[in-house]
Amino acid sequence: QGQRPVQEGTESFTPQLLQKLCSVVAGVAQNPADLADDKKANEVISVLQRIGEMLVWGVNVQGDMSPLVDAFITASPPPLPNLRELLMKTHMSRLKSRIDCQLLQTTHVIVQNAPPESALFNYLLSGWFLNKVVAHSFEFSDEDVMATFITTVNDIAKKLNEQNFPLFFDQSSSNSFPLFSEAVKFFHHPNEQIRANVIST
Repeated sequence: QGQRPVQEGTESFTPQLLQKLCSVVAGVAQNPADLADDKKANEVISVLQRIGEMLVWGVNVQGDMSPLVDAFITASPPPLPNLRELLMKTHMSRLKSRIDCQLLQTTHVIVQNAPPESALFNYLLSGWFLNKVVAHSFEFSDEDVMATFITTVNDIAKKLNEQNFPLFFDQSSSNSFPLFSEAVKFFHHPNEQIRANVIST
């Protein structure tokens, strides 16, 4: 069955709905063949957008102890592994670039709004989630994906501090500091705005 229409407005922002949305992501991550259906792919795009909207609202209106943030962090199954798995399987959809772009956009708005010392931001650091998003092989021939990626990397870099820096640096990996190594690849990009974002990163 398809997802029931979500009521517009923040009155629908409940922990139960957020956990339901996370379950939709989990279902597709475990059954990626579903992405071949454009209707399902569009549903996933809407779900990812809604998850971002709810978490941003929770952080900004309710604070770090938001029931929405708690619902996301404690959701079962855990959402971050499923988001990573979804990212690895978007090639199974004709709408790959749109799904990738929305996953980046959702990551971006959460990073942008979650203070570096917050529970939500620290949750994003768990399991190398942000590193794996940054190191992922996106289709940068798509201008929207490229722009959203660079903006996301730039905002992640702004959250670096003495306390969380070790969580971005993996000495056991051949790509030990993807936040830098992936951004620097675009240092000579012909687009001036992209170069400016790389330099500021």
